[in-house]
Amino acid sequence: MTEVLPIDLSKDRRGAFPIAVQHAKQGEQIVYHQGAFCAGPHREGAMIAKEKGYVVLVQKRVGTANFKYIAIRTKKEIS
Repeated sequence: MTEVLPIDLSKDRRGAFPIAVQHAKQGEQIVYHQGAFCAGPHREGAMIAKEKGYVVLVQKRVGTANFKYIAIRTKKEIS
């Protein structure tokens, strides 16, 4: 079984997050920021998608004071 790599938007500009969520399949991961705390151009989009139930937000430690902020696509259809 091959591992599916996450979609990495951490260096992309604002506006890329909603498109990634729309095209992601259930269970796919979208890295929307990497750093010491949650920030960046996709933070607001990630929070909105979470509130609507399209993603679950998690963080993964990748070093000292360094985290990947990840949105995992749910099965909820985008309306």
